[in-house]
Amino acid sequence: MTYDLLNSISQKLGQPLDKEQPLRGLTSNVMVKDGKVIVDALKTSLPNIGDLKLGGYYGFDNSIGYDGTIELTKELTAKLTSQGGLLGGLAGMLTNKQTSRLLIPLKVTGTITKPNAEIDFNALTKGATQNVKQKTGGLLENLIKKK
Repeated sequence: MTYDLLNSISQKLGQPLDKEQPLRGLTSNVMVKDGKVIVDALKTSLPNIGDLKLGGYYGFDNSIGYDGTIELTKELTAKLTSQGGLLGGLAGMLTNKQTSRLLIPLKVTGTITKPNAEIDFNALTKGATQNVKQKTGGLLENLIKKK
């Protein structure tokens, strides 16, 4: 399940995941409560992809629900911002000259045997909207100061 889940995420980001993928620096807090194994702040590093942080649960009924982020490597960020499509366009809106690594929000649902890993486009577009507001606000502020 873990490989399929991570591979699903990496394919959505346009970066293949090797079958033998080392997880570096894997840490987490784990708690069992209300028929669920709750993982708080699972952190690991995926070479060539980025740093993954997830929190959520898997239930004794095989249900799963995780939210988190993956901070892409500099190389993958550059690759995404240079390509077209929805993700490339949003990536471009989320970055600026100071941004070297893009933070992609993730959502994992489904079951342990059929996980569904998705980029959380709602959170991504909120971040893009905030970034655009900051950029345009700065432009307007500069225009007002010039007058």
